[in-house]
Amino acid sequence: MFCSVRFQKAKEIFFKYVPMGAVWLYLIGVAVFYALMSVLLPTLNGDNIEHIHSSFLVATGEVPYRDFFQHHNPLLWYLFAPVAKLFSYNATIAEAACFVSFLVFLKSLVYVYRICSGFLCDKFWGLTAAAVIATPGGKLFAVDFRPDNYMIFCLTGGIYYYFSYLKEKKPAFLTVAFLWFFVGFMFAQKALFPLFFLGLTGLYFWYKKEIVTKDLIKALILPLAGCGAFLLYLYHYDMVELYFKSNYTFNLNLADGFEMTKIAEFPIYIAVLMCVGWGGVIGALLSCNKYWIVCAFLFVSEYLQRRFYFSPYSYYYWTLVYFAALCGMPLLWKLNGKNRAVSLVVLGGLFYLFIRTVGVYYDYYQDSKEKPYLPDYITRQITPCDYVFNGDGMMYNIFGKDPAYYWQLIGQLDVIGEQTGIKPKPDINQLIRELKPKFVFGMNYFNKFSSESGRKEIVHYLDMDLIKTYYEVTPFNPIYVLKKEYDNRACVKDMVSGKWRYAD
Repeated sequence: MFCSVRFQKAKEIFFKYVPMGAVWLYLIGVAVFYALMSVLLPTLNGDNIEHIHSSFLVATGEVPYRDFFQHHNPLLWYLFAPVAKLFSYNATIAEAACFVSFLVFLKSLVYVYRICSGFLCDKFWGLTAAAVIATPGGKLFAVDFRPDNYMIFCLTGGIYYYFSYLKEKKPAFLTVAFLWFFVGFMFAQKALFPLFFLGLTGLYFWYKKEIVTKDLIKALILPLAGCGAFLLYLYHYDMVELYFKSNYTFNLNLADGFEMTKIAEFPIYIAVLMCVGWGGVIGALLSCNKYWIVCAFLFVSEYLQRRFYFSPYSYYYWTLVYFAALCGMPLLWKLNGKNRAVSLVVLGGLFYLFIRTVGVYYDYYQDSKEKPYLPDYITRQITPCDYVFNGDGMMYNIFGKDPAYYWQLIGQLDVIGEQTGIKPKPDINQLIRELKPKFVFGMNYFNKFSSESGRKEIVHYLDMDLIKTYYEVTPFNPIYVLKKEYDNRACVKDMVSGKWRYAD
């Protein structure tokens, strides 16, 4: 009897402190891992270069959509433009951008914890929800410098304040929630999907008189004013139609172009999380917790969109991962109340994934640490006057001038842009003759969409005689650099326009 009491007491102490300590240890370990990988591994992937370069173009006075092609909303580039200007012609800007993204990611996890612990479950499972989202997969999407990460941060913040209003009925909470939702849209227009379904829940709660009409009207003032200001910005630059073509028509056509590769397979750990999320949907329907039901509604709507419309790469599931964690953790919390071993199983799975991922990235680090790095190589050799042509499926131009309106993923985005009626595809050979970019891609450009569907189709034939005349190969074949006899142009700054140009 005495031994049984002692065992029961030890068991209580174990389950009271060990799981909580383990989840904190896990979160700290993951945070350190993300920080180290951002510093030690090359972070200039295609998306990071795209948005750093766009920020730099904005910093130099260029206007998105009008002066250079983009198909995202512009807030990220304008906010980051001062940083891009500060780090001009220094490739370490990637580390700065990823560090900012890392901080934003951590704050989004804080909101996840506050949503769970305040409205869905207890503190331990709130931390576990954050840990589930933070689990690094095959790629470190969490610290990438892409608008989606900032959009998700705003959505989680908005949901937290939305729930806080429903609970406490303080008008300021609803105002802050709607402002967060609007800012999330200004980072990425794909926020419209979850915002539409959040709007439906808002109409329901308004109908049920859980949202006061006066509070709703006040909360709409700032977002509507922001929309008006954004429309004035587009009208000022005479690009209202161009914006809608670039951000909506183009992206719809982009989805159609992927044909056989529109839906990526779930990585195993995400597939498991989806099962937990669907279990959470059933639990939410059986509960009377309106917050859980809203999270389940968001999860189902996002899941259906991602699995049956367009998700060509696994990072498209990033928002879905958040909603699955929010929907699934209350279920695990309830199951853990009946069998506390559930928490140990979840933590064991998380630590297994983490250790496995650390091993993969350690091997990657060992393979890449001595290799030269193309974006850094180019950044060190260009002047503010030099043009750089990105390659077929390759992005390496951070600070160079773009020879054409379409500058990223040539052979893909320019194909869809021309079909959409934005602007015609560039004549690459003619631009090389006229501008003599400092760096060019020395191979033909293929249609990415047809290539991924098994049909090789050349979009841009490159004149190799032209390349051999003016260029020589770099250590990064097939990237070519302008021969020195053609690269003796003086670079001067026009004191009137503030733009850099070659001296006559």
